[in-house]
Amino acid sequence: MDLFDTVGTLVGVAAKTNMLDENGNVPRAKEALFADAIGTTVGAVLGTSTVTTYVESAAGVAVGGRTGLTALSTAAMFIFALFLSPIFIMIPAAATAPALVIVGISRFRKPCTS
Repeated sequence: MDLFDTVGTLVGVAAKTNMLDENGNVPRAKEALFADAIGTTVGAVLGTSTVTTYVESAAGVAVGGRTGLTALSTAAMFIFALFLSPIFIMIPAAATAPALVIVGISRFRKPCTS
């Protein structure tokens, strides 16, 4: 499952950034799949949920994130959130549920094509 998810993400993001070679192949796919395998293995050993590539990275690429700085910024924010998680746990689910419903409803809007 992880393999298919990663390959789909690689192809989608590479196509979005015009990084496919002349045959439509992803350059350096072996290294990317190896990095994903290491992340999955280390995540499993540490007992976390599945560690995998995420297709949402295409959104970062679409707005100009192509150097890896967006990935480092995301990692920094996750590390920062790790220290704040005890505070976030004190917020009851009844307080966060309406916000999640609003975000879910906003996902149904027609995207802007301009």
